[in-house]
Amino acid sequence: MLFVAVLIFVGIFRSIAGTVFFYVFNPIASFFDATEWPVPFVAFSNTHRELAVKYEELLREHTAMTGTKEAYDALLKTYTAESVIGQESEEGIPAIVLLRAPVAGFDTMVIAAGSKQGVSVGMLVRTGAGVLVGEIREVSRAYSKVTLYSRSGETRYMENKRNLVAISVEGIGAGSLLARVPKGTDVLEGDVLVIPGLPHLPVAKIERVITSEAEAYMSLYASLIAPYSSLESVYVINAPTF
Repeated sequence: MLFVAVLIFVGIFRSIAGTVFFYVFNPIASFFDATEWPVPFVAFSNTHRELAVKYEELLREHTAMTGTKEAYDALLKTYTAESVIGQESEEGIPAIVLLRAPVAGFDTMVIAAGSKQGVSVGMLVRTGAGVLVGEIREVSRAYSKVTLYSRSGETRYMENKRNLVAISVEGIGAGSLLARVPKGTDVLEGDVLVIPGLPHLPVAKIERVITSEAEAYMSLYASLIAPYSSLESVYVINAPTF
């Protein structure tokens, strides 16, 4: 009986030995070469520690980002509540500034208000303090792109608030504007530029007036009054009609 039992055991072992080796011992042997056991083991241990450290870093980043997102979502909810969406108040249509320069483009902003809220191309953008910063140039259903008056190549007529003298102003980037007016024009450093029809909403302040004996024109250098690089919210208003 014992002999028969041994034969049965040997038969069973031979039938499963290949399977056991293939699925159990072969992968282990392939991963840890018997002749180089210490090296891969140490490498595996070091890799594990590195992964653990990286995991902790990613976990901290995730926690920080989650907190930031929650704060943003709360702010977004405040500005886009059903009681506010599409309703233009005396200040205008409120909107959160999502992207500022240079992320959104030089002298450009992206705001969280679009056609759904009543925004259209050509409307103006002002701050809560009543300072104009630019115009709506592109509109989607929920977002709009704002071009600042200082964007390089942007040209438009403004007025000197002090005496309503019309001045053609060109944006030169980084919140700055340039104008050339005939020598003798009544303009001073510190004068404020406004959009015709909106004298109560300042745009820029003249910082320098440069004259030259050899030229018949004066160069005016102005800067946007609004802190465009740190704005968190704005209002969209209708452009004046004449």
